[in-house]
Amino acid sequence: MSEQRRESKGFAVFKWLATLAVFAIAIGVFLVIALPSWLSDAPWEDLEDVRSISLGAWGACVIHTEGSVACWGSLAEHPPGTEFLSVSVGRHHACGVKADRSVACWTSGGRPWGEPPGNRFASVSSGSDYACGVTSEGPLSCWGLPGFLHGVVPDGNFIAVSVGQYHSCGMRVDGSVACWGVDDHGQATPPPGRSAPSVRGCSTPAESKAPGPSCVGGRTMPIRPHRPGERSPLSAQGGSTRVE
Repeated sequence: MSEQRRESKGFAVFKWLATLAVFAIAIGVFLVIALPSWLSDAPWEDLEDVRSISLGAWGACVIHTEGSVACWGSLAEHPPGTEFLSVSVGRHHACGVKADRSVACWTSGGRPWGEPPGNRFASVSSGSDYACGVTSEGPLSCWGLPGFLHGVVPDGNFIAVSVGQYHSCGMRVDGSVACWGVDDHGQATPPPGRSAPSVRGCSTPAESKAPGPSCVGGRTMPIRPHRPGERSPLSAQGGSTRVE
């Protein structure tokens, strides 16, 4: 009886290992067949005349030199047909600052996403289910799914904002950083003394009047109209681009 039990147990182990091997081979074959189509998207491999690019969890968008936007992945269908100055892709949506400084947000199929306020914006940043923008006057404006996770948007004038999954951070005109939202890993508590240099000798966005100076990244830059096809003189700050 003991030998029969050992043989039966050994056969059961053999069957289990054989099943596992077949399953592993099936997964390998599936990956060999499917992975190339996941890793490449032939229509977009030779994309040219691109001014800026933004990647999200499931999609990506570019802005062409003439201002039109093209997206692929989950955002491939019907992006807004208008001129954009900047674009930021989140998890399931994208938001962009249009030529008239208003903001448009969309999701898959080109459907509108969220309810962007009617302000004029300098930049915008998209997160998981949330978006924030720096208004032309300086204060931040945020929208998306409501909830306590995103926290309270701080007051004051900002020059940049970046939205994460459940926390966001912005840089004020004096170079200090303010963060809000979930802080379980300290992600919404920036260390002291690590912010950008203080901005001195230039005006805030609310005070600046073209063609006077503007506070950007600790240096003074002239304000002039942005021409389609021209790279913005302002650099990306944490996932968003301020375009003058």
